[in-house]
Amino acid sequence: MHGAAVHSMQGMESEHMMSALPGSKASVSLSDIAANDPEPPTDFQIGTLTKPIKTANPETQAFFDQGLRFYCAFNFREAYRAYRAALKRDPDCVMCRWGIAMSLGVNINQLDQPEQDRRIAQQMLKDALRIRDADRKERALVEAALPRYEAHQQIPGEHERQTRRNKDYADAMTALAHRYPDDPDIQTQYADAVMNLKPWEYWDHQGNAAYPAIPPAVDAVEGGLKDHADHMGLVHWYIHIREGSTEPNAVTPYANKLADLAPGAGHLVHMPSHIYYRTGDHLKSFEANRNATASDEAYFSKVDARLTGGIDHPDGDRYRWGYYRHNIHFALASAIMTGNVEDMNWAADRLRSSEGKGVTFRTDRYRGVYYQSLPYFMSPDEIIQQPPPDGKEKDWRYVRISWDYAQVLAYVRKRDERGARSAYAQLEKDVIAFRNERREEVMGHQAAQIMQSVAHARIDQMKGDAQSGVRVLERSVRQQDAMNYDEPPYWMVPVRQTLAALLIDLGRYDNAIDALHASLGGDDPNRDLYTNFKGNGWAYFGLTQAYERKGIGNLTPEQQNDYDSARKRLAEYCPPADHVCALSLDRM
Repeated sequence: MHGAAVHSMQGMESEHMMSALPGSKASVSLSDIAANDPEPPTDFQIGTLTKPIKTANPETQAFFDQGLRFYCAFNFREAYRAYRAALKRDPDCVMCRWGIAMSLGVNINQLDQPEQDRRIAQQMLKDALRIRDADRKERALVEAALPRYEAHQQIPGEHERQTRRNKDYADAMTALAHRYPDDPDIQTQYADAVMNLKPWEYWDHQGNAAYPAIPPAVDAVEGGLKDHADHMGLVHWYIHIREGSTEPNAVTPYANKLADLAPGAGHLVHMPSHIYYRTGDHLKSFEANRNATASDEAYFSKVDARLTGGIDHPDGDRYRWGYYRHNIHFALASAIMTGNVEDMNWAADRLRSSEGKGVTFRTDRYRGVYYQSLPYFMSPDEIIQQPPPDGKEKDWRYVRISWDYAQVLAYVRKRDERGARSAYAQLEKDVIAFRNERREEVMGHQAAQIMQSVAHARIDQMKGDAQSGVRVLERSVRQQDAMNYDEPPYWMVPVRQTLAALLIDLGRYDNAIDALHASLGGDDPNRDLYTNFKGNGWAYFGLTQAYERKGIGNLTPEQQNDYDSARKRLAEYCPPADHVCALSLDRM
C-alpha cells in the first residue's frame, strides 16, 4: 500500500454496500427472490453488446446476450432470468450456466453471498464442466469462476471464507486475462475480480493506488477500450475503477457516450454522473440522474407484476430499493451543489415518495439524506412542520439524527434559541444511541458527528460566539477529510463552506476565501483529490460574499480575477434574473 493508509471498508455502511436490511446480517438470496420469475421480455433497450457462444439455438444466443447486458448494467436479477431462459433452450450451453453462476455471486456493491446462492452457482459451474465438446475459452472461464464459489468450510468465519474466494478468483482471472488479452469481456471480468478484493478502496487519500493489483487492472481496461470503446461493460467498470482517483477526467469521453449505449438500462444512464460530479459538472450530473430515474421507472412499468410476465419487488430486491433510489439520491446531491431550488425539491420529493412499505435497502440512509437536504431549500417553518420518523427506533436512528439536525438549523434560522437547544439535546441523545446500537456503520457515524458539529457551531453563531463555532468546525473539517470515498459523498457538502460562512460573519474574509478554495480543490485536472468538491455553487457564492464584504475597491488584481471567476461560475447555476437559487450564508 502506498501513501496514506486507506481505512478498511469491512463493516462500513457505504452507499454502495447493499448487502442486508437494517438490523440484518445476511443478504437476501437472489435465487429465492427470482425463483418464480417468468421468462423476461426481449425488447429492452439495453444496447447491442454481444458475445458469441457455442450454441446452435439463436434464442439461446439472444437471451445470453440479454443476460450479459443486464449483468454489465448491475441488474443481476434480470441477468439471472435471461441466462435461465437461455439455458432452458439449450441445456448443453456452457456459458449459460456460467452466466447464472456469475449473477448469483458477490459484486462491488454486495460483499456477502447467501449460502443458497453460492451452492447453486457452484453446482452450475460443475455441471458446465461435465458438458462434452465444450469450447476451450468457455471452459477456461468456467474453471476460473469455480474458486469464486468454493465452500472453504475449513476456514472459520464467513467473511474470511469470502475473502479467500475473492482472492482465488482474482488470481484465476488475472491468469486468464493474460491468456486472452484481446477479449474485452475477459478483461472486464478480470478488472471486476480485482476490484472485488477491496471494493471501493482503489485509491488512497493522496491518489495512490491502494493495492498493487489496481494499476494492472486499470491498464487492462484502458487497453480494452482502445479497440472496444463502445463496450458497455468496459466503460462501466472504467468509471468505477477511476472515479476515486486523481484523474477522473480521463474517463469523461467514455462517460459521455455510455447512456446512449444502453438507454433502457437506468444504472448505466446514471453512471456518467460519477464522473461529472467528481469533475464539478453538477448540471450534467443532475440531468444524468433525472434521466436514469425516468429510465428505471419505464423499466419497472414494463416488468410490473400486474402485467403478464411481470415480476414483483420485495424488500430484498436490490435494483428496486437500492440502484433506482441511488439515482434520485445522486440527483439530490448534484442539485444541492447547484443551489437550484426546483431541482432540489424535485429530487427530495421523489426520494421520499419512492420508499417502500417496509424497511427496504437504504430506507434509513435515504430518508436521512432527505432530511439533510431540507435546510438548503426549505423554509424554517416548513422544516419544523416535518413529522419525526416513525417505526422502530433502532432501524430509523440515522433518520432521526438527520431529522434532529434539520430541526436545529431551522430553529437557528428563526433565531429561536430555546427550540434550537431542545432539538440539539435530542440530537446528542440519538447520536449516542446510534453509536451504541449500530457500531459497524462507520461512515454513518462520521456523518452523524458532522451533523452534531455543524448544529453546535450554528447555535454558537446564533448566540454571538461564532469563534467557538469556528473551532468546532475546524475539527469537523479534519473528520470529513478522513472519510473514505463515496459517491455521492456520504456527507453531501463540504464542512469548509459552513466554516467559511462563520468566518465571514467574523470579518475574517481572507480565511473564508482560503477555506472555500480548499473545498473546491486546485485547477489541475490531473490532480483532483476525492476530498474536493469541485464546481460547488455554494463555494462560488461564498467567495463573492467574502470579496464584496471585503470591499471590491480594495481587491488586488489577482483577487479581482478570482471574484470575477466566482461570479461567472455562480451565474452558470444561478442566473441573476431567474431567481432559481436560494443561496445564503445562513444556509451554507
